[in-house]
Amino acid sequence: MIYQLDKSIQQHFSQNKTFDEIMALTGTTVRDKDGRHTFEFTLGDKAYFIKIFHGIGWKEIFKELSKGRLPILNAANEWRTINRLHQLGINTMTTMACGVRGFNPAGQESFLITKKIENTTTLKDLCAVWPQQRPSFRFKCYLLSEVANMVKRLHQSGINHRDLYICHFRIKLDDIETQKPPLYLMDLHRAQRRNAVPMRWLVKDLGALYFSAADIGLTKTDWLRFIKTYTGKPLRQVFKEQDNLWHQVRLRAEKFYRRDWKRPMPQHF
Repeated sequence: MIYQLDKSIQQHFSQNKTFDEIMALTGTTVRDKDGRHTFEFTLGDKAYFIKIFHGIGWKEIFKELSKGRLPILNAANEWRTINRLHQLGINTMTTMACGVRGFNPAGQESFLITKKIENTTTLKDLCAVWPQQRPSFRFKCYLLSEVANMVKRLHQSGINHRDLYICHFRIKLDDIETQKPPLYLMDLHRAQRRNAVPMRWLVKDLGALYFSAADIGLTKTDWLRFIKTYTGKPLRQVFKEQDNLWHQVRLRAEKFYRRDWKRPMPQHF
């Protein structure tokens, strides 16, 4: 079943063989792992990204179920999440095509095509030089506010990302000089949608964000500014009502840091 096929790319495919022709596309590989191949390709003079799922297998399904998680079987989850983010006013990718076929949950084939967002870089790459080249106070505050408000809207709507690292935020380079460049939230294929985000997944998202920004030169004041914006409450009230949440966030971030860097995480509090 093809859920979406934008008219602007429909002309490049045969009417009765669209699914097969999309699955046969080739391009420059970005990632190829765990039954999912992501690559950049062009149609006409436009650049796109595609994620092709070849089936996750029963082993992965049982592993996810054993951990109390619903497995992500195909590209439709990301397609739905992207559309929901647009409804919420959160900048993200623009979907061009999505399709799924197959009844066997372990072997479903699927694809998701999105427009390439031109001239961007990740927050990870942008902020890597901050310890040596400090950004302007105004620009740093802007980014902290944008990320905090984006994550706040995400969580308030019942969505958790599951891979909320700063490498999954992209920023427009051609708008940097305006001091207010747009941010985009990417890589949503594992996102979960509910009426409300459970505590464990809030901790996972916020801990991943804290961990991934631990070495970019942010101060205690910066982190407190983020928390105040994210919660929308005075800090005194936050740490009276949500002390356990932020304690768990710090512990999760430290766990990620030790796992990846084999040393203690810098202390900001």
